Amino acid sequence: MKSLASVGFEFLQFYFISLNEKEGNLRRQTPAAKAQKATGYPSYTNATGRWTTSYSWNNTGAAKAEEKGPLDAAPKFTLLKLPSELKELKMLWTLVLECERPEVVPRVIDFLIKVHLSLQEDLKSSRLAVLKELIDQCMQILKSDKGKDPRRAVRVIEILKTLVHETEVKGTRDVLAHGALQKGEALEPLIVKYRGTQKGGELLV
Repeated sequence: MKSLASVGFEFLQFYFISLNEKEGNLRRQTPAAKAQKATGYPSYTNATGRWTTSYSWNNTGAAKAEEKGPLDAAPKFTLLKLPSELKELKMLWTLVLECERPEVVPRVIDFLIKVHLSLQEDLKSSRLAVLKELIDQCMQILKSDKGKDPRRAVRVIEILKTLVHETEVKGTRDVLAHGALQKGEALEPLIVKYRGTQKGGELLV
């Protein structure tokens, strides 16, 4: 797990998705037939294509790939059951805490969070509870002996930071993202006067 390369992570990611798909825990989202046909076969003369670390051909173009966020790069799927019911979820946590390959760690964290966010419509009412469970798990690790290891502690903080970013962009069920809360009518300016010193001062909020 510590020295797992990108190709190894992609294999474990595929194994996790396939296993849970077989168990009826999730549904994989496959590209439409028309989109697959449009992609065509790899061509060495196509300047917009490139070979990926998994030795598969990506013909969508580097520019388009860069426009997508890290969670969009992973295989797409929809959870039919809650994350706590998935098989091998413990394996993902082990990868997050133990992997030492800098090019793999962000991908593992992104995938772990995606597993907790990709709920089908019938499960959306449990979204807040799922995120709370994920945060509680992070806090338990920080309080445990594993959290005393600075490397693991930083890893857990990265999970929380990425989670905040994702929920900030998409919101959480009926709770608006923080940026959305700034929209609306402007309030009257608030003036804070500081009189702790003779010079004093004012702050306009």
